[in-house]
Amino acid sequence: MKLKHTPVLQVDNSAAVKLAQNPEFHRCTKHIDVKYFFVREKVVDGSIDICQISTEQQVADIMTKPFDKVRLTNMCDRMQLV
Repeated sequence: MKLKHTPVLQVDNSAAVKLAQNPEFHRCTKHIDVKYFFVREKVVDGSIDICQISTEQQVADIMTKPFDKVRLTNMCDRMQLV
């Protein structure tokens, strides 16, 4: 028997986490087209979980931001890159 594991989306933006976890309509989101609520739908139906992490822990930043050598090495280690 295989255990089912729910993937966790790690986000460093608290507003994005709150929007994904709360399926209610808010006036501040009225400008967002319904087609962009895919993540929210997946969180509500239990396909994925979402959690907030600090910016320092956001491994995806290695693809978009310059880092000093120490932080770059740390991020590469966390991604198991050599």
